[in-house]
Amino acid sequence: MGTGRITFYRERPRQDLRRSYRILVDGGEIGTLEHSGSLGVDLPEGPHTGQARIDGIGSPEQSFDVHADVETRVCVCPTPHKRLDAVGNMRRATSEVGWLILVPDGTDRPSDRKS
Repeated sequence: MGTGRITFYRERPRQDLRRSYRILVDGGEIGTLEHSGSLGVDLPEGPHTGQARIDGIGSPEQSFDVHADVETRVCVCPTPHKRLDAVGNMRRATSEVGWLILVPDGTDRPSDRKS
């Protein structure tokens, strides 16, 4: 059985500029993702799960299939459906999808528009 790599990166490095995201794979923390960096881990091929956490909230778990000798890149993105509150601060709904989402490269991203 071979190994592959999952690399997490931030699409908007200025988002949460002074904050790091904790990255979990298969329930265990593998490290922190800084505002302008990336974080990778080699894993045995097969199914795995990932999650990004910031403070007390996090993304929903995302499933990944790791293939031998292949890098899977995963964007840690802010959730869609952003809005500004009365004083101009960005707020996102945290009840359904959280503050962050994980989106593997090559997959469709959720729309920023509400239906």
